Amino acid sequence: MEAALASLVLMLRTFLQAQTSLQFDLLDSRNGLSSNQVNSIVKGPDGFLWIGTIAGLNRYDGHAFRIFRHVAGIPRR
Repeated sequence: MEAALASLVLMLRTFLQAQTSLQFDLLDSRNGLSSNQVNSIVKGPDGFLWIGTIAGLNRYDGHAFRIFRHVAGIPRR
């Protein structure tokens, strides 16, 4: 019983330590996002953060954005 309690305390302590080390960064048009009006956010299996805005699809790699936009005259697939 004591071993189970010790394991639970250790797991809880590890969980709480992980929760206190979160960092949030503001991502907006000043950082390269195509628009501040965001419609959707998805994390892909490759680790990229995909952000859909009214001005294009943005791929964020943790450092910089790459913007994909529709080009008039090119048919959509």
